[in-house]
Amino acid sequence: MTAKKNKTLIKIITRMFKEDQKIRSSQNKLSAINVINSKHKNLILEIIKKYDYPTTRSVSKKTLIYFWALIQHQDNNIELQKKC
Repeated sequence: MTAKKNKTLIKIITRMFKEDQKIRSSQNKLSAINVINSKHKNLILEIIKKYDYPTTRSVSKKTLIYFWALIQHQDNNIELQKKC
């Protein structure tokens, strides 16, 4: 029997990823990327605190890849990257 996926968490991570990619694919300045990274850092920490680190039991594989990418973009927070 497969575990029920957390649809709320999937929506949150997917929204964050799409926002991240939109900023990175546009002609935005580095400051805009830094703002989104800071916002997402706080959300990543909230997600981990509330749900623990997502796994394929709680989210889809695609959503897990999105979460991984969001963490990889946290270049100003190497400790978070190491932790995850």
